[in-house]
Amino acid sequence: MNKQYNAGWQFNNMVVIRPIIDTDIDALLFIAQQAGSGFTSLPADADYLASKIALAQQSMGSRVKQPDNEHYLFVLEDQHSQRLIGTCGIKACAGASSPLYHFKQCTDVQISQQLQVSRQHPVLHLSTDYSAYSEVGSLYLHPQARQRFLGRLLAQCRYLFMQQHPERFTSNVIAQLRGCCDEQDQSPFWQWMQQHFYHCDFATVDTLTGKGEKQFIAELAPRHPVYVHTLPDAAQAAIGQVHKHTIPARKMLEREGFVFNHYIDLFDAGPSLIAPLQALKSVRNSAQLPCKIVNNNASSPATHTLTNTALAAFRATMGHARVDINNGQVYICEQVARLLQLNSGDPIRFSPLS
Repeated sequence: MNKQYNAGWQFNNMVVIRPIIDTDIDALLFIAQQAGSGFTSLPADADYLASKIALAQQSMGSRVKQPDNEHYLFVLEDQHSQRLIGTCGIKACAGASSPLYHFKQCTDVQISQQLQVSRQHPVLHLSTDYSAYSEVGSLYLHPQARQRFLGRLLAQCRYLFMQQHPERFTSNVIAQLRGCCDEQDQSPFWQWMQQHFYHCDFATVDTLTGKGEKQFIAELAPRHPVYVHTLPDAAQAAIGQVHKHTIPARKMLEREGFVFNHYIDLFDAGPSLIAPLQALKSVRNSAQLPCKIVNNNASSPATHTLTNTALAAFRATMGHARVDINNGQVYICEQVARLLQLNSGDPIRFSPLS
């Protein structure tokens, strides 16, 4: 399996995003291993990943009137080599089956008229407020395929899938980001939590949380507000900040319309971002029209994220598209049509890549 990603491998421009299937298990395990700790939603555990694939397939095949515990997982496949080079996913309703724990940043105001003293103290409250939000996550892109539009494609395809199937998702979307680390790749915030509350290594809590085994959180988490000024300086500085490798992901989310709403991860203090689905840039700029297949140059620069409108047979790619609003058609090349499994006249959903 690992030979698929040797140093000589070169990315090919013809890619497609599709729902994950059983035979992707080895590639998914390798991706989880390469992503390392902090990629909480996909721990490097073969049995657990197999259960995630099974849940994703079950979710695709289920009839849904309102979102619940469904989880949709997609893979990015290089069509030239048949290698999987990325993943992305959506939880239909985070917190539906088990609480989604965060710290909420608040301000405690204290005033003494007698002493003429007024103080404002930043505090952290244990919170399970997220109980009815769809969550995007599990986004990973192979290092050799970065520096392109592929990260954007992985992100956008989720929003277009949600827009196409709104009954399966909530009206608001969250994204949780990995917190910052020091030069030794250690989380200063976690070091404080570990010392005072959990007394185990980060990999243990990360793996348990990823598997949804969260009972230990309620048992050991701070039961009272945490006054931020009591934390070490490094832990204070980490609150709401992201890992250096996650900075591009945060910028991409913020360009999309996500905002930080002062909820942070319980273990590494990474921020969670939130946005109404219909307010996202990709959704606002998206439309659906019949496609027209033409013999234009397949090597033309990609202009759009393009998807079919299917559920279990969902496909997404990036490619050149000419949108003709007057005639109500989108012109695509044969290669894009083949990747999306479309014929002329079939509906296609599109949104600009930029």
